[in-house]
Amino acid sequence: MLKRIELSVLAICSFTIIFLAQPRFPLLRKKQRKHASLPHDAIDIAIDTRCNLYTACRETGHVFCIPPNSEPSCWKNTESPTVLTVDSLRNVFVGSENGGIYLITQDGNLNEICRIDKKPIGLELDRDGTLLIGTSHGRIIRVTRSELLRTQGKN
Repeated sequence: MLKRIELSVLAICSFTIIFLAQPRFPLLRKKQRKHASLPHDAIDIAIDTRCNLYTACRETGHVFCIPPNSEPSCWKNTESPTVLTVDSLRNVFVGSENGGIYLITQDGNLNEICRIDKKPIGLELDRDGTLLIGTSHGRIIRVTRSELLRTQGKN
């Protein structure tokens, strides 16, 4: 009889904890950041250290920055973007259909940093700042941080 009472008390305590942890109680809910909706033909999405989202519209070429709890703002236009990524300084790298790789700096300047012979389908930055470009023909092209800095100095 004593074991049944202990089990009943344990079951009631478990049920109470589960019931109270439900999201309908605002005090127990985690605060979530909400972002505005993306363009209907967004090509890619990247996020920076401040939780800003970046995307681009394939049809118009607009590159958007979407801050948390805010509406998208158009940064720049590029021609036929296919992929993008963002670095720790919030510079946005955009690959285009024609093989151009562009850098949009935080102050809004647009520079072509390199051109490849195939369409880029992936952009990523490694921890050293090297830009890795995946092409539509299965190649990976590396552009080192020092090459990126030299290219920025020319423009």
